[in-house]
Amino acid sequence: MQPLDKDALNSLQITSMREDTSEVVEPLHLRSDLLDSKLVPILEERFKEAQQCLSHSPLAAIMLCGSFLEGLLLGIAQKRPKDFNCSQKSPKDKNGNPKAFKDWTLAQFIDVACEIELLRLDVKKFSHVLRDFRNYIHPYKQMEENFYPDRHTAELCISVIKLAIHNLNDSNDIPKRITLSDDWSRHPDAAYLALATLTGSWNEKNESDCGVITRLLDISYGEWLRKAQEILHCSESPLTLKNGVWKVVERTELWRQLGSHILDQDLDTFSSLALSVLKEPDPAFELPVEDRFAANLYGKAPKYSRTLRRGIAEGLAILGTRPDACSNCSQGKAQETPRLVVGGLLRDADGVLWGSLNDLLPILAEAAPSEFLDEVERALQLAPCPFDVLFSQEGNGITGCNYLTGLLWALEGLAWDEQYLVRVCVVLGELARRDPGGQRCNRPSHSLVTILMPWLPQTLASADKREVAVRTLLNECPDVAWDLLLRLLPDRYQVSDESYKPIWRKTIPDDWEKGVTEQEYRQQVSSYAGLAVDAAGQSPVRLSALIERFDALPKPAFDRLLQVLASRTVSELSEEQRLPIWDHLVRFINRHRRLPEMERVLPDESIACIERVREQLAPKDPFNLYQHLFTGFDLDPHEKGEEDDDWEAWQNKLDTRREKAIAEIFQQSGVEGVIQFAEAVSSPELVGYALDVMTDSLIERTLLPRFLDSENDKHRALANSFVLRCYYLKGWEWCDGIDKSGWTPEQTGRFLACLPFDKGTWEHASEWLREDEGEYWSRAGANVYQADDGLTLAIDKLMEHGRPFAAISCMGKLKMWFAGRPIDTRQCVQALLTALSSKEPGYARDAYCVVELIKLLQADPSVDRDELFKVEWAYLPLLEHHRDAMPRLLESRLANDPKFFFDAIQMLDQSKDEASPPKRTTEESTAVTSNIWQLLRNWRMPPGTQEDGAFSGERFLEWLQSVKAICAESGHLEAAFTHLGKVLIHTPPDHDGLWINRTVAGALNDKDAEDMRKGFRMGLYNSRGVHRVDPSGAGEKKLAEQFRNKAELAENACFPRLATILRDLAKVYEQEAERVVTECCKRTGD
Repeated sequence: MQPLDKDALNSLQITSMREDTSEVVEPLHLRSDLLDSKLVPILEERFKEAQQCLSHSPLAAIMLCGSFLEGLLLGIAQKRPKDFNCSQKSPKDKNGNPKAFKDWTLAQFIDVACEIELLRLDVKKFSHVLRDFRNYIHPYKQMEENFYPDRHTAELCISVIKLAIHNLNDSNDIPKRITLSDDWSRHPDAAYLALATLTGSWNEKNESDCGVITRLLDISYGEWLRKAQEILHCSESPLTLKNGVWKVVERTELWRQLGSHILDQDLDTFSSLALSVLKEPDPAFELPVEDRFAANLYGKAPKYSRTLRRGIAEGLAILGTRPDACSNCSQGKAQETPRLVVGGLLRDADGVLWGSLNDLLPILAEAAPSEFLDEVERALQLAPCPFDVLFSQEGNGITGCNYLTGLLWALEGLAWDEQYLVRVCVVLGELARRDPGGQRCNRPSHSLVTILMPWLPQTLASADKREVAVRTLLNECPDVAWDLLLRLLPDRYQVSDESYKPIWRKTIPDDWEKGVTEQEYRQQVSSYAGLAVDAAGQSPVRLSALIERFDALPKPAFDRLLQVLASRTVSELSEEQRLPIWDHLVRFINRHRRLPEMERVLPDESIACIERVREQLAPKDPFNLYQHLFTGFDLDPHEKGEEDDDWEAWQNKLDTRREKAIAEIFQQSGVEGVIQFAEAVSSPELVGYALDVMTDSLIERTLLPRFLDSENDKHRALANSFVLRCYYLKGWEWCDGIDKSGWTPEQTGRFLACLPFDKGTWEHASEWLREDEGEYWSRAGANVYQADDGLTLAIDKLMEHGRPFAAISCMGKLKMWFAGRPIDTRQCVQALLTALSSKEPGYARDAYCVVELIKLLQADPSVDRDELFKVEWAYLPLLEHHRDAMPRLLESRLANDPKFFFDAIQMLDQSKDEASPPKRTTEESTAVTSNIWQLLRNWRMPPGTQEDGAFSGERFLEWLQSVKAICAESGHLEAAFTHLGKVLIHTPPDHDGLWINRTVAGALNDKDAEDMRKGFRMGLYNSRGVHRVDPSGAGEKKLAEQFRNKAELAENACFPRLATILRDLAKVYEQEAERVVTECCKRTGD
């Protein structure tokens, strides 16, 4: 076999195909002090499964990611209960005590983790997006919002988990909660501290923040800094400082003590500063939607810190909710200040400003509720409406953003107060009317449902006031109100969410109990159901929707709906108008009958009443009467009481009924009527399947060949299933008897493609099509399970006609499912190499089959090595991502062919020879370089390894001398030695018991092998990979001990230089152990 030089490498093809991420399982790195060690392996397994689900089950991957995040944050909370429970955002029970962690929602865990600085703000936002996606675990929510994620969405969710893990691993200790036992009103700098309480927080590394503090306090920042530092060092100081961020803790209590130091001019200054700071538009809006998540990378950072902006907003909320503390201000001044600021801030604000204030809107709403609602209502009347602009910029996936989440939370918070409920519902209704829809769960319609849910209302308003809100909404936004009423009716699949709760206003009393009484619940459901029946009127669409919820209606509403359906008004609708009503009645009855008796909600007499209405509304035209039989659901609505354990018998009866239905339609309307019927149903292939029993040749002449190559998908499905069923019933005699004299080759090919993928079809393709048989092979189904014999011929034909991946799929499935049947390795190689330039669609490319065939070739010694080399080289990116596959021949070539190793190094690294010309980069050379980098990075077979796996020191030295000579001359020796050192960590022990082969140890110990030792040390350190950090440093200490022992053995064997790098590595791990222990002590406060 001739060695391949770098020109040969450049000429080889490299597949752009990558293995789906389901096979690329990245291990998890969790700091073990964060949570219970027993929980870690469970989370690790979920993370692994989520990655394995990426390509084939993206929705499952998203669900697992959401589950992982919730389990992770719950685990951390159980390790640090005090920090989580003392958070201002921790959910409280009716007595004001923190709820048990089992009653927390994922949203609450995320918010609290961010507030106590375990999660950064960006991680919090991404985590909420993942939480939104996780909520699609409920099928009806997925159906309603038309959410069908693909692999890319799932990969983004995986990225959120990685980001959260990285953030948590790097998080420092949580700031301790401060209790203010001292009276700070007596402090000499109490006036300055009172003003600082209004701002709440700022970043001293931000000059603009410092300028705001200077203007508010009316002293230089240096002077204030001296005062602040003095306060900071006091016992139980109300100030904290971390990474340049100053924060005032226990602001409400401190405000109670210090509010009297605030004067009118202070409020005027604060008001002016608040408007100046909060009116600044977020420069991220200057970027395209898809780039805004990385605004900082583009230099689009806000002038003022988010810390200051939030602190000022909270200062307004403190003023609005606790104005009495300002006892030395003019009457009403403290209350008026937040009203003026909120009104002035939001008056005529555009979409950019509303979006820039997104995370602050819930706070501003609490600062001045009426003014806030005034401005939202006014904004809805603007043209263009700022909220329409923000809806249009939502974006998709993790990189998108819902710029109205803050507004929705603000409205949800205000809805707890009965005096604002109706206004809030109308505003939400108008927003829902404008909402174009999206993938995120935070939507106006969802907020409405959450607030008014009869079994868990998120408002303190009375049941009567809630009904007033819905009635008002029916007048203002009737379509939104209709959708709302449907979602408020009981549903076995529906879940309840909790809405945003006020933080600064004491709207919710301490003794409030979640939930409602049974009587109140029944009253609400009855009220909503009655409103729904009234709102449905005689609309077929709305009546159909209510029929779906028949079993959720209280008896008064049930009777009224039945009365409407049985009314003359509905009966006199045209048959086409009545059809959806009748169809839904049929489906409902059938679904109910098929339920186990214990799960049936309605008594038999109620079902009998519905059945009478169904018969009254039944269509007379067969065209309408039989469409439900061709939906693909295989439901038989007319058989009640039958046992369907015998599926085959039941299916035969259904087939018979379909055949009779088609016969009746044909008798009434002819073949054109049948075609129109197939166009109307959702499964036209079922119509074609039922057509075969009819003997009228007109059907055959009409469908064939015209419908075989029709551009109408339903026409093709009709013809295809008709052909296949006729073949199964009548065989080749029928096929041969068709007059195909006027058919085009394409039509003949399509006809054959309808038939089983077997030898008989292939022979007919050759006989009928001759030189045009590509019309068959280019579209044949290639179902290996139908091919009993002659598959070798079929595989050649598939490749001949441009379908190598179809051939690969056939051979791969043969290997997996038909182990006894031989596979032609010549065909394997040809298919794999031909597939590199295939134009087949992505869905036809089965990466798993590709890898299985490469493993088959690797295991067969008769396969030409040069051909196998090309295959491994071309599919190297794929092999590197398979746990049980590796480029065996490529690694063997590296280990046994010094010239190949040199060519690889030469293409990857620039020569140290100054006279050597610089490398030129092209698209092709970049792909080759990437392949070489992957190959060398994952190289596990050290030079000297023989074909039988045994290691030969003599061969190693021969290889090494050759590499030295070639690379020294070219200026690549340093790079070559570095890569060589990395692979030598896989050298086997010596036969005398030394932990490394002595020949290799001697090479590593040579005076001129410093670069080789550097690579060896790097390889040893990196070989640890991703790992769990033990807070005791046990893992690092164990490794340090192992390397010390190996160093001692190496030194005793007269390899002192090798021993030195091992001792250096031991010191590194000793230092890491000390660092781990120190950081753990900081976190725990020990």
